[in-house]
Amino acid sequence: METTQQKLDRLNALGGDLTDWEFNFAVSVLDQYKRRNLSDHQHAIVDKILAKHDPAAVKARSDWRDSFDEEKQALARQAAEYYTVNPPYFGDVARKILNDPAYIPTEKCFVKMTQNKYVQRWIKERARGASFAKGQLVRFRRNRLVGQYVGSRFKGTLAVVCNVGDQVSATKGSRSYQVLPIGKVKPITAEERFLMRSKTA
Repeated sequence: METTQQKLDRLNALGGDLTDWEFNFAVSVLDQYKRRNLSDHQHAIVDKILAKHDPAAVKARSDWRDSFDEEKQALARQAAEYYTVNPPYFGDVARKILNDPAYIPTEKCFVKMTQNKYVQRWIKERARGASFAKGQLVRFRRNRLVGQYVGSRFKGTLAVVCNVGDQVSATKGSRSYQVLPIGKVKPITAEERFLMRSKTA
């Protein structure tokens, strides 16, 4: 089993490969160990830094950067857009992805951001496109959700689509529309899942 001194010797040998924070931490614990033992937390940080700079880990990060092509970049941008309008997760990374074309997230972060069910649903929903067009006649569905989110008085009511929204959420049928219920003078907002095609000419 590797001793603390052997680990610190390896840490010290990394020298210029360390980040500024890692370098300052290394200087601090190297000096401290001359007088007293490290804490469990400090030991954990030393192990983390050594693992990060292990040759196999360095190669894996290099391979990941080389594999980060336009397809992955486009997927990362889509995920970043999702988290920008659905905070608070991945806020800092999302801003870097959107503002710095050269930024490449870690592979672990990329997988977490892009492969979860919420982002996948959002991407699928946005790619699906709008079901209704401006000027189209639609009818409010007669279900509980319409009563809950729009108002029971609108159940089964005919309406004309005034505007088709761009934003969607991870919920199927979440695209928003501005619709004008027949007999009303002001349009209201309704999600696609609350509407259906009208068979009335």
